[in-house]
Amino acid sequence: MAERRQSYDNGTDTTSSMAASQSSEEASRAWTPVRVRAALTVHYPRRTGGLNTAAAAEALGVSERTIRRWTSDTTTDHYTDAQVQHRIGPLLPPAAVLADEQKRLAHDLQGLEWMTKDRSRIPVLWRNNGWLKPYQVYIAHLTDKRVCTVRITDKTDLGSSKDGTVLQHLEFPTRIHAEAHVLQMLGQLIPWRIVAPDSWKLPAPTRCWLDTAPNSALHTTHESHATTRETS
Repeated sequence: MAERRQSYDNGTDTTSSMAASQSSEEASRAWTPVRVRAALTVHYPRRTGGLNTAAAAEALGVSERTIRRWTSDTTTDHYTDAQVQHRIGPLLPPAAVLADEQKRLAHDLQGLEWMTKDRSRIPVLWRNNGWLKPYQVYIAHLTDKRVCTVRITDKTDLGSSKDGTVLQHLEFPTRIHAEAHVLQMLGQLIPWRIVAPDSWKLPAPTRCWLDTAPNSALHTTHESHATTRETS
């Protein structure tokens, strides 16, 4: 089934509607008790489903009562960044990883500029590694874990991927285009990102996010370089 594109432009251009949109976006990006519970459930699930509060409490060094309060707090709409770090910091991508992604994105954007303006500056390493040929981006949904992940590869068919059900398959003219798209997308997904447990054995455990993230966060300015592929 072909991936469907959705327009998020409602045709209005008033100050009030823009302010409301920004307010709504900020609210959607905030860590709520419900989202904290979802993140904890990824790492500490019960066999019968839901959150294993005992396992979460033991791992994080707090009481089960504290876990229940964190995940069902009715006194707040969302947590501050400091509160989120205190509650589930070990489950989130480290700051060093996020900073490295931004550096790599800047490098990739520079590379894209070289491709259009001065190809003589393209590093020889990119050619030798085969990064200037078409690359694929697969976004997969790990249905039973309620998490999505992304993979960059030169394979045009993942077949029965262990990474889950493929939701989106995009082909880019080079690996640099593909990586720029993924890194920008991951930056937009930070409020929903978590680190996958080691037991999942994913190739990129820090490139995961809760499946409650909005679809709009999956689209970037670099997608104009991509070809949408059929997904089954």
